[in-house]
Amino acid sequence: MKKDLVAPSLLALVVLSSLASAQSDLRPSPNNSASQNTPPSYCHPCLFYGGDLDPSNPNSGALLDEDTSEQQATTYVPFYVPNGQVWTVTGLFSNVLSNSEYIIPEQIEWSISTGMSAGDSGTLLASGTAHASWTLTGRSLYGMPEYTALGKLTPETAVTLTTGVYWMTAVPVCTQFGNGHCIAATYLLSDVEDVPAPNHKGIQPNDDSFFNAPPQYSYSPAWGPSGACGAGCDRFSAGLLGHAAPQ
Repeated sequence: MKKDLVAPSLLALVVLSSLASAQSDLRPSPNNSASQNTPPSYCHPCLFYGGDLDPSNPNSGALLDEDTSEQQATTYVPFYVPNGQVWTVTGLFSNVLSNSEYIIPEQIEWSISTGMSAGDSGTLLASGTAHASWTLTGRSLYGMPEYTALGKLTPETAVTLTTGVYWMTAVPVCTQFGNGHCIAATYLLSDVEDVPAPNHKGIQPNDDSFFNAPPQYSYSPAWGPSGACGAGCDRFSAGLLGHAAPQ
């Protein structure tokens, strides 16, 4: 059963317009240079950061990104591993608007995939759950504070990536059975507007994210490009911890 969102204004953040039947494959060069985004202190050592939410930008928004006892929805964030590098991913995080002070249990569900396109989930390279911290960033939008959901991988679950384009997730969890708090909780991945997509820690292509939710959720067809959601949703505030080495 679809969960009612907190308020009509919140629904406006996550409603997707009709998705294009095909997605442009035009992506920036991994070596494109632009102004740098400064990674936050918790992205250390930092491989990739998509940028901060700008609450003053009227186009800023968010998309559902959660696994709760009532609803599942996932936003997939793209990133490039630059030419000539091999990455070892040791952690993943997302910056999330939420009406909840908690994630129960304290976990994220994470994944890294390749080969996504409209209507196609691509190839899952690695996934799992990780213990996660849940920390206020100091930003807010539409009356909801923003939190960082940060999970670190074990040496056994660290992921090695070579040059290419990938999609990551770091989805907050609130699935404790019978917990009314989880029934009411909503989590939305923050959008990044008017920030150059490339940065010195990796590249997030513009309008190349994907959104997936069960088809019974009327506001979202499954596996569509999130760039079709109208104002906002160009890039998302998420990132990766780890180490880079020459290929």
